[in-house]
Amino acid sequence: DHSIKESSSFPVLGWRKEPPPRPKPPTPSSVDVTESATFHQITETDLYFIALKITGDEALLENPDSPQKKAMDWCKTDMVNYNVEVAARVAQRYVLATLYYATKGDSWSNSTGWLSGHECFWSGIACETGSDGFPSIIYLDLSSNGLDGTLISELGYLTSLTQLHLWGNKGLHGTIPDTFGRLVNLHTLYLDKNNLEGGIGFVVSLKKLKHLD
Repeated sequence: DHSIKESSSFPVLGWRKEPPPRPKPPTPSSVDVTESATFHQITETDLYFIALKITGDEALLENPDSPQKKAMDWCKTDMVNYNVEVAARVAQRYVLATLYYATKGDSWSNSTGWLSGHECFWSGIACETGSDGFPSIIYLDLSSNGLDGTLISELGYLTSLTQLHLWGNKGLHGTIPDTFGRLVNLHTLYLDKNNLEGGIGFVVSLKKLKHLD
């Protein structure tokens, strides 16, 4: 097991240190905000372009077997049922739904709350509300949770993440997306005990990273 320590130029490998504890889940009043009617009503066209901006590949959004298409279809229903009217939250939920479908979320050991209700209360997630009142995901822990599939590039959209724990999922395979280099607020990234392969050159972009395995 290894972690990284900051050097004068870029992180280098060293012995793992325990990361800071998981942030306390926010109280409902801090995140379960009812969007004002003055917000722009998100349409299906809006959703398509939100998803396209994040995924970057129209073919994936049109392939009925892709996790991206499944996530977008879920979002169409979700926007009606949950009345999410803030584009940034629609985007955040789209990313999480894509991860869910890409790693067989129905078969996870614990998927409590996922794809239902406020995303900040889904199992393994903690949020922090900024000065703009928007609750951003800062913590995602799905370690040893039976994930089976490939890591999605869309995770790189969750730029507020400070901790990402995906270790201990033997079914995770393939390469680690270069888009992880966009997670500039990460200080903890644990991806060990999976079947992932390939390089991790993206870590040079993660200046705050202190714990890596």
